[in-house]
Amino acid sequence: MNAALVSVVMPCFNAARHVAASIASVQAQSLPDWTLIAVDDGSTDGTASVIQQMADPRIQLIRQSNAGVSAARNRALVEIQTPYVAFLDSDDTWAPNFLESMVGALARQDDAVVAYCGWEDLHQPPRQPMVHEPPDYEALPDKFMLLLQRCPWVIHAALARSDAVRSVGGFDPRFSVAEDYLMWLRMATTGRLIRVPELLASYHHDSTRTQATGNVVRVVRQTRAALMAFLDEHPKIRRRLGKLQTREALYRQGLSCAYDALWSRDLASAQSLFRDCLVAGYLKPKDLKYALPAVLPGPLYRAIVGARDGHGAKASGSR
Repeated sequence: MNAALVSVVMPCFNAARHVAASIASVQAQSLPDWTLIAVDDGSTDGTASVIQQMADPRIQLIRQSNAGVSAARNRALVEIQTPYVAFLDSDDTWAPNFLESMVGALARQDDAVVAYCGWEDLHQPPRQPMVHEPPDYEALPDKFMLLLQRCPWVIHAALARSDAVRSVGGFDPRFSVAEDYLMWLRMATTGRLIRVPELLASYHHDSTRTQATGNVVRVVRQTRAALMAFLDEHPKIRRRLGKLQTREALYRQGLSCAYDALWSRDLASAQSLFRDCLVAGYLKPKDLKYALPAVLPGPLYRAIVGARDGHGAKASGSR
């Protein structure tokens, strides 16, 4: 335990069905110098028993009343004594060389605070996996121009210096969505980001359970709120972006998701997201055909828009 290089932080809530597989992917790491801190955040399905049965001295279990994912991760951060920390949710997995590759990359760069890698989205059949290969942000003239467009990586596709995580206060408890995004943005102001050009993490999507990213309106609005919090903290970055690019950063995702919701006939979400863009004035003339009806009462909006063919919405969602 004392020789560990990496603390793996794993928040768990009613994870009994899949937590063993996630922990097994940590136990399979080619770098064995890790400790795993699992925080059972008020589970009612026997999650703690599953973790205890794994009987690995490198695993520490903490139990607390349900307080949310940010509080659970922050509780684990209090315990870590290692130079590096990684975050693995209780339903996701790593390739066997994840820790070895990521520690090697970060250790070589004294001024780097985060190493990140590629990942894959694994959906249930027949949907095919999607591979994500993030760019080299430090190779850009201004990394924040791109970082502010979207969360740069899923939380378990990164390894961070523990001191750097602590220096930005860990996870902001105001957020249960985009809490990791806000932390990465804050950390990006303190040091360099190192790209590891390998596919080392897997994000497992499960339609049978509720995931934090399942409510698109909540995701969009909390992400926007996190971005606004970051820009309020860093007015120099806001000024560098200017008013147009700041508005683009805040509302681009919302408009794109509004069209996605319309195309998939999730009309309640589409209406809410189009209304947000209308209020912000983030629209082009071609968007008005789809956005203006959003001011109508919900039942009338759904009756009018639901009767449309709607097949032009997907193409019109690009800006």
